[in-house]
Amino acid sequence: MSGASHVMATLSPSAEIVGRVTELTAVEAFLVDATARALVLEGEAGIGKTTLWRAGVEAARDRGYTLLAAQPAAVEAELALAGLRDLLRDVPPDVQARLPRVQQSALAAALGRDVADAPDVDGGLLGVATAGLLSVLAQEQPVLLAIDDLQWLDDASGAVAVYALRRLGDANVRLFASCRSGPDAPLPFALQQALPGPALARVRLGPLSEGAIRRLLRLREGISLTRLESHAVYVASQGNPFFALELGRAGISTDASGAILLPQGLQGLVDARLGELPARTRDALLFVAALSSPTLGVLGKLGVEEDLETALAAGVLELYGARVRFPHPLVSSAAWAAADEHRRREVHRLLADAVEDDEERVRHLAAAAEPPDRRVSELLASAAAAARRKGAPSAAADLLSRARELVPSTSRDRWAELSAQAAEAHAQAGHWDSVLELVEEAQERLPAGAARAAILVAAGEMRPGQEELLTRAVAEAGETAVGVHARIALSEQQGFGGRWRDGVQVTGEAVRLARQLGDPGLLAVALTWFGGHKLLDSQLDGRRDIDEAAAIARDLRSLPTTVFQTPQTWQGVSLLFGDDPHGALAFFEGRLAAARERGDDLSAFQSMQLIVLAHARAGELGCATLVGRQALELVDVLGYEYGRPVLLGALATVAAYEGDLEHARLLAAEAVAGLSAFGDRLWSTFALGALALTELCAGDARAACAHAREIGDRFPGQECWWSFHQGDELEALVLAGEHEQALARAEALRAAGAELALPRFLVWANRGEGLVRAAEGDLAAAEAVLGTAIAGHEQFGLPLERGRTLLAYGHVLRREKRRREARSVLEGALAELERIGSRHFARAAQEELQHVGGRAPAGEHELTGAEERVARLVAQGHSNREVAAQLFVEVSTVEATLTHIYRKLGLSSRSQLAHMFR
Repeated sequence: MSGASHVMATLSPSAEIVGRVTELTAVEAFLVDATARALVLEGEAGIGKTTLWRAGVEAARDRGYTLLAAQPAAVEAELALAGLRDLLRDVPPDVQARLPRVQQSALAAALGRDVADAPDVDGGLLGVATAGLLSVLAQEQPVLLAIDDLQWLDDASGAVAVYALRRLGDANVRLFASCRSGPDAPLPFALQQALPGPALARVRLGPLSEGAIRRLLRLREGISLTRLESHAVYVASQGNPFFALELGRAGISTDASGAILLPQGLQGLVDARLGELPARTRDALLFVAALSSPTLGVLGKLGVEEDLETALAAGVLELYGARVRFPHPLVSSAAWAAADEHRRREVHRLLADAVEDDEERVRHLAAAAEPPDRRVSELLASAAAAARRKGAPSAAADLLSRARELVPSTSRDRWAELSAQAAEAHAQAGHWDSVLELVEEAQERLPAGAARAAILVAAGEMRPGQEELLTRAVAEAGETAVGVHARIALSEQQGFGGRWRDGVQVTGEAVRLARQLGDPGLLAVALTWFGGHKLLDSQLDGRRDIDEAAAIARDLRSLPTTVFQTPQTWQGVSLLFGDDPHGALAFFEGRLAAARERGDDLSAFQSMQLIVLAHARAGELGCATLVGRQALELVDVLGYEYGRPVLLGALATVAAYEGDLEHARLLAAEAVAGLSAFGDRLWSTFALGALALTELCAGDARAACAHAREIGDRFPGQECWWSFHQGDELEALVLAGEHEQALARAEALRAAGAELALPRFLVWANRGEGLVRAAEGDLAAAEAVLGTAIAGHEQFGLPLERGRTLLAYGHVLRREKRRREARSVLEGALAELERIGSRHFARAAQEELQHVGGRAPAGEHELTGAEERVARLVAQGHSNREVAAQLFVEVSTVEATLTHIYRKLGLSSRSQLAHMFR
């Protein structure tokens, strides 16, 4: 029976889900958890429950569920059994015919069909009949009762559904519903009592993040907002996607303080309510709207406390202890927008005298000021310096931007100084559009020189395509500290374009100049980039320069750079591409924590993109996907267009390993196209590698070779030590029948592996040669060289590559008709690849095992061959480490397999296992 035939026609495919990584993960886990019975999505109106519900319905369909869906409306709540009729309307008659006659008749009568001998139907009989029907359906495939807006389901249908769910026993029937409800509120139809404990999961949808709101508006409505506009929409909508979309459709504008001015239509709706209040009360509301945290103490100083009592009584304001707030930000925005600009400035001036926090006082002064105002400009600059010391570059950037606006036109040098500080703060905070605006303005208003160069340098920290600008900055800055930063920024542009040797030369000049200037912090930054470009150029002595920079950083405790662009990042990079992904993770996660603590969002994103790569290389594909999704959300907060294709290339590799080849192909193609548009030759190498892997997995060896060849053309005369495409390239060459070329590539890789002391190159070379020998029929030679490859895996921690090598070795043993040994090796490969989640290569291992012959796949409580092998070795008294060594797998694989064995057999100890296998 097809699950698709049971979906209501009103359900359309879900749109792209924005900002719901955690919630999507919970839905996916629910659909595969054998113990789960119900999942309810909860939240306020407009928060996105239906969108996520539809995505869950689509995911269930893809997993082969029979879908029984209903979307009741408020007007149907009083129509008895309307919801049940929607749920069961498409169940085929032949399924109902398998029920006892009396239950068939009860269902037919309840569904509005004419039945001559219909019994008097009570809730109990109808519940039994519904439970029977669901049990019959569940015998063929799992069943999902999908109900959107559970609160509108009529009482009779709800009672029947709950009655049936309680009596279904082990039948694979689940309830997936959305419900409008408050936190911890009881669910309709006493669902918690019917399905107590872990059988019922509740997922509450909170507000979307600011980045998700920005992406939502762009995807759904094609609306591209500036950072300040998107922040105003986020604040006004309180992260509610429905309200944000309504604001976006109506049009956005803000005042000098960044507060949103409601569109005329929405303003009119709220004005009607506010218009019922006295004029003095409406005026007093302006103070509440302008304060970041309105308290009775501050409002009392202003003498408006009594005027607000009418608003509290009317429900326009709410009192929480000593704090006052509007019931929704839209009301606050409407109250503020009702005043003219002169009155709003006056309110800010009065608040500047009433608030105690220094930064908030300065912000009110800035909102009240009219340029030029040198005094307020300097106060803002001081507040910005304090914000940067606290690690809040975004706040500093906003304060500096306003400080620039208030500088007298005669003070060009001060304007240039503040602009340079603002550009740097915006770059650190990831505000690309603001950086570009400052650069363009600087080129128009300032003459060539170090002051202008300091502003131009900020543009180099964000994305490729700025080399001409940075070359100009180097020339203008001369032999100054700005000149050091300009050279570093230029080298970054050269690195994006794949010209790492040029980057080595330019950063070498930066190191020379920093030593000459005698600034240790600046020297450490220059050394970091000098060593980094060496590593990108496969000059591994760059590690020494990075270590020297790290030693200086330890002495100084901080460097004049972002959290990401520090020696620790490059030390992590050295470990990642030196095949120690877990060691690299420790460095990258440390950088991420530091970036979050300091509010350095760009560094946080850049750290996350490396964490994705590290998880993928460590064989932790689920973790890589989860972090990747979170990083994509952060990209939207930053408006950092270059970051998206960088991430997609990494996620494409994960999707290919997981066996989702079409998705992998789409991700990788988008990544290559996006990065090529930027002129990037660094991260696009990883995206091309993902395409090569995807086509290899799809069996298109020629296409895989073409992508690998494109990568190789970027590194003429050398082997790129940080690329991971070479092993896939060798396998593709063998599959394409290019045996001589494969042997030549293997020999070149072997030489590079010896020169760079890189074990994975040696393993790939041996695995590639082994595949060639096997394809040519020289099985003895293939076995010998593949055995060497397996031994080589002991020197580095890439479990996925180990699983692939074991797969190749088991293939050769099978062809040599050494069935017992082949089965042992292939079961070890399968266990490793299944643990990792590499479905594509796990399927290949399963196919090899089928060719070996022997027992059929295990049932639910029967051990697989791999599990039985582990169980017998453990029962014989071997340690987990000894079992891992005999089966050519990781110790963690043995531990995970033992957990499955204990669960299947109902055991809890090694002694019980030993007793069973006596």
